[in-house]
Amino acid sequence: MVGGRKTFLAYDLPLRTENLRQRVSVARMAKFDVDAMLVRYQERAAAVKERPLPPVAGEERRLFVERAETDYTDYALIGSASWSVDDGELVLRIPLGGSG
Repeated sequence: MVGGRKTFLAYDLPLRTENLRQRVSVARMAKFDVDAMLVRYQERAAAVKERPLPPVAGEERRLFVERAETDYTDYALIGSASWSVDDGELVLRIPLGGSG
């Protein structure tokens, strides 16, 4: 535990070369702090809500607003996740609302 947070070494995460998204620089990270990652997603969600609307109109404006809404949803969902490591894999549990 580091600073009251659970951490684990990045090389504890399974690397699957057939999955390109997992080829990211995980092997180069000394430690991976999941709680810090979730905080960053919460901060990104808040930043999207504060993002100023650029001087665009019409279709460009609609697309910008649509993208901002999607970004906020993505960041907020991941930012609200709880996590665990099960069978050597990071598992994010995202509350989707409603009664279980």
